[in-house]
Amino acid sequence: MKKAKSKPALRSSTVKQIIALVKKGDSSEAETIAKYGRPLSFAESFARHYYDALDEVQAAERGKTTCLPFPFSRREFDIKSSEEVRALWKKLQDKERCMAGILINAMNSHDSEMVMDLARAVSFFKDKRYPKFVAEDRERTILLCMKSLMERTGEKLTIRQVAQFLSMDELSAGKKLEVPADGFSALRRKCREINFPLAPLRKISKT
Repeated sequence: MKKAKSKPALRSSTVKQIIALVKKGDSSEAETIAKYGRPLSFAESFARHYYDALDEVQAAERGKTTCLPFPFSRREFDIKSSEEVRALWKKLQDKERCMAGILINAMNSHDSEMVMDLARAVSFFKDKRYPKFVAEDRERTILLCMKSLMERTGEKLTIRQVAQFLSMDELSAGKKLEVPADGFSALRRKCREINFPLAPLRKISKT
């Protein structure tokens, strides 16, 4: 398993935009910017969901299920049932009908700009497909995705558990979790900036 190539850090203005969106309650758009480095256009937003569904089906054809909604992880698991495969195919077919509808509507209304937008979206996602795509800001993308899931379940994680999740590819390859000298202070700051549901530190009782 090859380690994902690192990308240059996002510009401070983009990070501020992500934090501002979270504070406004738009964590979904914040996650999009962390993942792609900018907001997506109308056509790109629909193409994103189509390609995600297509990637899931192509993995299923190999008997695997991806770690979506964490496509920036290379982890895969065995498909457990034919019902799971059928559900993935149905999801893809729904996305296909949606994309086809957008294209046909643009053609019927002679909306050449929308047709070109769709073409640009296809080009944009050419190098942003599972399993090779590396998010522009991998840590914030994963943190925001985890935050969304945990807000629905009401769960909280310790900062160490968060660090382990971010390092799951390395840990699965047999490496040990590296604990920085500052005790994950940089990671804790990122979590605090996006209101990530961290479990409180346990106080050590004096004896």
